[in-house]
Amino acid sequence: MRLLPLLSIPLLLSLPTSSQADTLEILTDSRIAALPNPQRAAWESYLSQSHCLAAAERAQLARECLEANRSSPLPAPRSKSDFRCEEPPSRASLTSPAARLTAHALISWQTPSGAWSKAVDCSSSPRHPAQHWTSQSGDGWHYCGTLDNRSTISQLIFLAAFTEATTDPEARLAVTRGLSWLFSAQFPNGGFPQVFPLESGYHEAITLNDDAMTHTIALLNDAASGTSPWSWLDPALRSQCAASRDAAIRCLLDCQYRHLGQLTIWAAQHDPLSLAPIAARRKEPASLSGSESSKWLKWLMRHGPLTPDSIAAVSAALKWLAAHPVTGLRFHKASDGTHFLPDPLSKEIRWARFYDPSSAQPLFYGSEDGKSYPDFESMRRHNRIGYDYFTDAPAQLLASEHKRWLKRLARAGIAAP
Repeated sequence: MRLLPLLSIPLLLSLPTSSQADTLEILTDSRIAALPNPQRAAWESYLSQSHCLAAAERAQLARECLEANRSSPLPAPRSKSDFRCEEPPSRASLTSPAARLTAHALISWQTPSGAWSKAVDCSSSPRHPAQHWTSQSGDGWHYCGTLDNRSTISQLIFLAAFTEATTDPEARLAVTRGLSWLFSAQFPNGGFPQVFPLESGYHEAITLNDDAMTHTIALLNDAASGTSPWSWLDPALRSQCAASRDAAIRCLLDCQYRHLGQLTIWAAQHDPLSLAPIAARRKEPASLSGSESSKWLKWLMRHGPLTPDSIAAVSAALKWLAAHPVTGLRFHKASDGTHFLPDPLSKEIRWARFYDPSSAQPLFYGSEDGKSYPDFESMRRHNRIGYDYFTDAPAQLLASEHKRWLKRLARAGIAAP
């Protein structure tokens, strides 16, 4: 479903790049009320479902605490690293006792809505009653069900493979519930938020940051295909995955930013109603993202539909990336951290993580002070750096991936644009 023209909905393009963006509510009643039907009805139904699921989760935890005679829930065991499963494990490894313990521990940490949190040690021991599903600080429900850092996606890949290898009924049910969570979390326009049930702030945005939507679309595509580890999935669920995937792809094609009528690339977060780039944390301004755009673009070039819209999107994005590399910098690793020093003789080529949508100039905002700086080193002198402000991913897109893309078009009998 196509959304209204951008000017018909209040934009968030000029959101402040400070902690205000962390608590800003995007999907407000007033913005939803401004939508015409049937868009308004679809969004009202979506928000109602989110509220109901959130209430049900809170009620279940409250019941467990009451039965355990506890005034507050036990914290989830925090892990410094997230559970990661990017590729399905081998069938042989999945039939081991250790794999069964991991699978059933993961199942126990699935939220009542069907997802998983992040930074939780969810694979070594099962959850106990009256124990929270999330280890995150805040109001106690921070990142309770999320796509951030491959959460939920990794658990589903592992459990789908475990189901295929063992036919375990509990794992099968957990995967089915997880897919249902994805369908419920998906916005009426096909986008996905970072957290669901919804959490206010930038978590309500259509999220490409850390490749959340790219990983989700990839999983839906694999599940829809019915190939391993999804061979056991029934045709009705495969069909739902295909429809969800198609809606998500359509949404991201609509999100591709236009400047003066020309397609460019994507933002790390897009407004779920206007589709405009929006800010997130202090260091993440409303901008175009060289990093997140590259990961999504690579998937689109390899696996996306060969429609006129998608081919035009790829062509425009590659052209934009080719025109906006960052040169004249020399990478230097020192005891006090990473430096990108001015050096006109340097042959190193990178792209900025953030670009101003209008001027296409690289943006550098401090993670501590939220201030804009003219270059990386100026920003670095006033802020701690625990973040990638540059990427070299577009280099591969413009070289080997571009050749692969042209061959894919040729095999389909499509002339290169």
